Amino acid sequence: MFWCCVLVMGRAVSMSAEVLTTPTPANPWIAFTTVSEYGDPDGFAWGQVGNVTPADYKVEVYIRVEGNWWTKPYLGDPFTLINSDSTWSCDIVTYPTDRCATEVAAFLVPIEAVANLCNPCTELPTIPGAPDCWIDRGPTPRYLSFAGYYWQVKRSDCLAGPGPNYFTDRPEDVWVDLEGNLHLTVSFHDGYWWCTEVINTASLGYGTYIIQTRSRVDAIDPNMVVGLFTWDTGSPETSYREMDIEFARWGDPSNATNAQYAVQPCSSCPGCEDRCHRFQVDLTEAEKDLTNYLIWQPGSVTFKSYLGVHLGHEPPSEDLIAEWTYAGPYTKVPGAENFRINFWLLNGLAPMSGLSDELVITGFACEGCAPTPTPLPALSATSTGGLLLTIIGLSILVLVTKRSI
Repeated sequence: MFWCCVLVMGRAVSMSAEVLTTPTPANPWIAFTTVSEYGDPDGFAWGQVGNVTPADYKVEVYIRVEGNWWTKPYLGDPFTLINSDSTWSCDIVTYPTDRCATEVAAFLVPIEAVANLCNPCTELPTIPGAPDCWIDRGPTPRYLSFAGYYWQVKRSDCLAGPGPNYFTDRPEDVWVDLEGNLHLTVSFHDGYWWCTEVINTASLGYGTYIIQTRSRVDAIDPNMVVGLFTWDTGSPETSYREMDIEFARWGDPSNATNAQYAVQPCSSCPGCEDRCHRFQVDLTEAEKDLTNYLIWQPGSVTFKSYLGVHLGHEPPSEDLIAEWTYAGPYTKVPGAENFRINFWLLNGLAPMSGLSDELVITGFACEGCAPTPTPLPALSATSTGGLLLTIIGLSILVLVTKRSI
């Protein structure tokens, strides 16, 4: 019933260039006319309203950074006033990481309206009856096909968790080789250390998650961390439904253990009561295959790690390295979690060795999980043998086309 906004492609354009619907003469409306491009450290949003008396209304603006929505320009100054000519502008970069906001939204509200503050919010506020507009200005996401699922490659040009670190989606940093193995890296380029993460786009729920690695995860740099885990960005109240298999010495070269299982919340292991289990993995260059299990059932989760390649068959008991079951009050129930794999740096610190490293994942499966793998869209090969999904999507708030790859 209310007209919404335009699409940004790189540098923002005039609103008339991308309008898919037009405002009706009687209804109030709001639109972006220009939005600074992703990464601009001096970012602004400019817009216009119609069919209202400017002095009787104001604008409420939000940006989305790393999955969370934030009030702009400030929590203490959450509204943008409208000029007498019906235009408005809002500073959307008032904190260093704001330049990496991928989405911007604005609502037209009465001058007496009370602010819906986000500091942050996992969902964009709903303001009944308020005309709104929304823009996706983020870089086009990259996807990989691996193990019958497709995975989004995380990208963050600003420091982001875990770490915090910079995350790269370059094909030379994250790829699937011609044998179907997934490669993640920690590497130095363009003046920074870059980490990598992939996110299964399906939410699989209860089942047996199996992850095979072929790397010396027992001998990674003390500042490096390998994570195999579940995560639900929209559920902070459940500690993000996070359950972890991790390989790390947490910055301590003399740490007697190099791996752990954990059910969050757990900020330090040992040290979070019964919610984690530390253990030691010993591999060799000749035998560096590892098969890890996360068995998630109602009321409990069991973790197991075995030497060797066991995807598709029962592993022999003599290959068992570690096993642990948690059935306490922090046991997770399914929601909108996704399985993730990442390779990152503790506190964003450079490797003690000063060297890059590579993690190879040779297999992933989820037995007894739902839904079954989603059919893959059209794929195109990358120069490194990986696969890049080509997707054309629609916004969920307003009907606009989004950039294709």
